[in-house]
Amino acid sequence: MKSLGVQLYSLRDEFAADPEAALRRVPGLGFSVVELAGTYGWAAAKWNRMLAETGLSVGSAHVPVEALEGDFEGTVTFYREIGCPTLIVPFLPPEAFGIEALEGTAARLSTLANRVQGAGFLFAYHNHAHEIAPLPTGEIPLAALARHLGDQRVSFQLDTYWVEKAGQSTLGIIDLLEPQISHIHAKELRKSDGADVPAGQGDVPFPEVLRKARAHNWPVVVEFEGTDAMAAVAESARYLRDL
Repeated sequence: MKSLGVQLYSLRDEFAADPEAALRRVPGLGFSVVELAGTYGWAAAKWNRMLAETGLSVGSAHVPVEALEGDFEGTVTFYREIGCPTLIVPFLPPEAFGIEALEGTAARLSTLANRVQGAGFLFAYHNHAHEIAPLPTGEIPLAALARHLGDQRVSFQLDTYWVEKAGQSTLGIIDLLEPQISHIHAKELRKSDGADVPAGQGDVPFPEVLRKARAHNWPVVVEFEGTDAMAAVAESARYLRDL
């Protein structure tokens, strides 16, 4: 497994209060890599200074499709300057994954992939539940998207929480989409009450998921959206590193 990362959105409350102090705490939580979901208004030079001070690196970033389509050059220049190798579209709405819309969605992502990859980045898409819940045809929307993309390489950052939330098996979806997967979002779901809990305290089969990740050298990124996030991501890091 590559160095374990944390999606900084997990610590959004701490970053809202004091982003510099929050970033400085991340190495002590068990992480050497961060995944961005926003810039906190910092220029690339400040990011580079903070990364150097903390010893952290940026493994990937969630970048809204609107930023890539609206200011492509400015967006990729920023992420290139902070050494981020992977740009991930974090969300497209459910209507983009309807049967009639999938071909257009594939064309949109294909166009972006060509530009992003041409600029020297890996390009990926991150799922929520609506890309995993079966279509009326029975096909998984993310698999249908891959079929429409054909030879165009768009990788998937598979979010374990949302796969299970959609009523699917994480391992089954990995088997289905294995050639397209490039990253794992390690987010736990406790099915008894639907809670977002630290990794190892719910029902995602992380031992098997981590074996797959190690076999493919997929980066693993912890995400948590519940309360007491600092403690929760630290517990997730301890659990996943011990697997």
